[in-house]
Amino acid sequence: MEYPAELQALIDDLDAASSGRRVATIRRSNKACAVIEYGEERIEISGRDADLLLETPNSVDQLFDVLGAPENSSISVIGLELEDEVIDALERRFGTVDEGDEL
Repeated sequence: MEYPAELQALIDDLDAASSGRRVATIRRSNKACAVIEYGEERIEISGRDADLLLETPNSVDQLFDVLGAPENSSISVIGLELEDEVIDALERRFGTVDEGDEL
């Protein structure tokens, strides 16, 4: 999947910085993804990219900023079990946060 340039740059930066570190997801299914919706935009982020962007509260803040801090945004996290502090950061930044096993 092709992401907006700013988002891809953030993923690349986080990937380089996380080299050798464990990603904070506790569990990830094969269908793991995050779906972000704001305005008329919809971005689906899958696999390792979702792991990187949702690894820490700081990475969540960076993601939100790269998106332009959109109002009325939502994120659905599918097949990922995240650390509590990451969930708290998502709830602070996004208007709606949904977690589940399927889209």
